[in-house]
Amino acid sequence: MTARSLRWFHFALLLAYIGVCVAGRPHLPERIPLHFDFLGWVTAWVPASAAMWYLLPAIVTALILFIYAASSMPVPEMWNLSREDVKRFRALAPDVQARIVEAVQRSTAITLILVTIALMGLQLAVYVTAVKGSDRMPWYAQVLILGPIALVLLLAFHDRSKLRDQIRAAGPQQEDASRSGPEVSDGGASARRA
Repeated sequence: MTARSLRWFHFALLLAYIGVCVAGRPHLPERIPLHFDFLGWVTAWVPASAAMWYLLPAIVTALILFIYAASSMPVPEMWNLSREDVKRFRALAPDVQARIVEAVQRSTAITLILVTIALMGLQLAVYVTAVKGSDRMPWYAQVLILGPIALVLLLAFHDRSKLRDQIRAAGPQQEDASRSGPEVSDGGASARRA
């Protein structure tokens, strides 16, 4: 999938998330959990106001729009690379740079989709815990929260190494191509010397 199609999928996922929040709002009891500890136990409750219920989707949407806007600009200094690798990237041909930028944008979209799924899991935990009147979030909400976060961490390490390797692999090929360039004729002088 291209970065663009992943972004469209992500926007559809966000709309579904907001739609589910709107549909679930009338079924909330008087109070909802505000905070869970690491084991999933509720540590704070708040009144179930619209502001508290829609706070997480609003933050998620604003954060995602900001990150997509920032990642649309090919600024390798933001990619956590060494100065040497940034210089290598800048020296690459535009078509090679475009392929690497597309890979970075695709990776960003996948990461943001996983973060959205994790935060949807948190919203689900708030909803189910409030509706059931429980003091602990359900196990499946914990899986929805922690699973994507673990994947994000793995992808971050993998993608950073892969990005550095792509830049380094593309660099020498570009240099070799520029060195070989067009042949310059010496009028047959080298053949007469031999």
